[in-house]
Amino acid sequence: LGDYRGAIPLFREASEIWKEALGSQHYEYATSLHNLARIYTTTGQYAAAENLYQESIEIVKANYGHEHAEYATSLNNLALLYERMGDVDRAEPLYRQCKDIRLATLGDEHPAYASVLNNLGTLYRDRGDFEKALPMLEKSLETHKAAYGEDHNAFATSLNNLALLHQQQEETEYQSLDSIEEILSDSTMHGYQPGSYTAYLPRGGQRPLPLFV
Repeated sequence: LGDYRGAIPLFREASEIWKEALGSQHYEYATSLHNLARIYTTTGQYAAAENLYQESIEIVKANYGHEHAEYATSLNNLALLYERMGDVDRAEPLYRQCKDIRLATLGDEHPAYASVLNNLGTLYRDRGDFEKALPMLEKSLETHKAAYGEDHNAFATSLNNLALLHQQQEETEYQSLDSIEEILSDSTMHGYQPGSYTAYLPRGGQRPLPLFV
């Protein structure tokens, strides 16, 4: 965990200083809570992280409203926490709300919009909803490339996630083909003689090569 645990008391101290100097509803105090929540997330202290994110979100909302880009960032980071906890049902609506806010406030060519598309697209990919995931991951890749070029880590992340989507699609096709072959094999054993099952394979009768990243 590196020096993360050593950083926790420092972030706590900074939060108390901001709170004492500026008050519990100041944006800088909310930022300090957000930073501490990220450390708790990294060290696996999810309950503590959730409480701090929730408090930070309420302060940001009070300062900027619920249609501001800063509020969207808070939603995105809470969604990341929920996804890390395995609670995608709570993560998805937060990602969607963040996406809508960033689209309205920043536009569809902004890298922050691309980042939430990447996060939401990855969630859909891991849930097996490839039709929703594909356009989001493709748009994320395109926008990050335009904003940063091909040598930036955001582009590399988008590229990797799109590649993993294609890999998972191909693995799903393999599973479907294996199921068809098993059904046909069982049918043959019971006296049913179907036509050649190569008709169920991709054109040419060859399975696609998997994409490894």
